Amino acid sequence: MDEEQESEDVAIGHLKKHIDALGPDVYAIHLSQDSELVSVSTNPEDDEATCVYYPPLQAILRPDHVKTVLRLDLLELDRLSPNVDLVSYTPCANATETRKAVFKYYFLFQFLHKLWHEINLWMRLPSHPNLVPFDRLVLDKLYGHVVGFTSLYIPGGTISENKSRLFKLEWLRQLTCVIDDLNLKYGIVHQDVAARNLLINPKTDALCCSTSTIAAGSVALDTQRTEMT
Repeated sequence: MDEEQESEDVAIGHLKKHIDALGPDVYAIHLSQDSELVSVSTNPEDDEATCVYYPPLQAILRPDHVKTVLRLDLLELDRLSPNVDLVSYTPCANATETRKAVFKYYFLFQFLHKLWHEINLWMRLPSHPNLVPFDRLVLDKLYGHVVGFTSLYIPGGTISENKSRLFKLEWLRQLTCVIDDLNLKYGIVHQDVAARNLLINPKTDALCCSTSTIAAGSVALDTQRTEMT
């Protein structure tokens, strides 16, 4: 319709009157003031529908040590938070046990850049005893595009969630060391050193810091954040 509508509900109501008569190749319609069908368009350039962009694996330029896993092979065990699932998968063909991991993904375009920066920074960091290990890139089966990534699951909950755990001074030392390493060795700002992002590895009794808010230089840097919260 030529006139601007106060609510999209009006346009949807008009569309319902004609939807059954429209072919599958119609991308746009033009209506009169009386909601009568004036014209239709089958030109794909008139399609205003949006879809999430998932980059091809080649665009990642992943390090040689970073492996992949198909989203189809992930079994969802729990929903940890929006766009973050606890999953399990079989790491190799002859494995006798499944591996638990945290699968982080997105399906809204506005979250693409944040996740893209997180993937590219995290998977290139050297292994560190006090950083949650990056696990694998997650690919879709159809085109092999990157839809997210996994990090190794550390049981026991965050320090914020498990308040009954006695906090050790050694963990504080480990925290200051890993933040120094990120800042001074790799030029990375964590931006959100908070109890909700800190875990304790039960196998090593070491503090592990999540890297979900890291930034390098101006990439993914949030000037409103401070290191400690």
